[in-house]
Amino acid sequence: NVYHDSYVIRAQAAKALRIVGAFGALENMLDDPDPRVRRAALDGMTDYNYWFGMGSDPIAHKDFSPKMAASIKRMLNDTNESWWVVDGALLALNRAPAGTINELVPLIMPWLKHEDWWLRESAFMALLGMRTDTNLFLKVLPAMMDMVAKEYHTQPRERCLNALGS
Repeated sequence: NVYHDSYVIRAQAAKALRIVGAFGALENMLDDPDPRVRRAALDGMTDYNYWFGMGSDPIAHKDFSPKMAASIKRMLNDTNESWWVVDGALLALNRAPAGTINELVPLIMPWLKHEDWWLRESAFMALLGMRTDTNLFLKVLPAMMDMVAKEYHTQPRERCLNALGS
């Protein structure tokens, strides 16, 4: 079903893989030639709640593998990658270890200033994953606060501020 025509079925199938612990299948999907399958894998990892961002049951930090990080790094490095896949990759990074996110900060920061609000919000959420390491988080917090202060769209501004408070 991760190859189904319907986006919702692809995402739900990937969520089911996460729920049953089929992390190897998700890792393989992250490298699939089809961007729809890559996005489904990312949505499965984040329990994506469609237009409302990360769901309430994302992949556990301990299950975020080095292979997942490598695939996401490749996605963020690829200037031809679909923005929809990049969006999912940034959200999924929120679940990575703080050190892994820190290594990818140079690839995340341009998205924090992107012209589209949904990519700025996802970059913010990626960086927010570093809050488990105060020293690393304090290095990116000024850029995150600058993004929120300049944000004209109410949806990302509210979600980012709420996420900081949680």
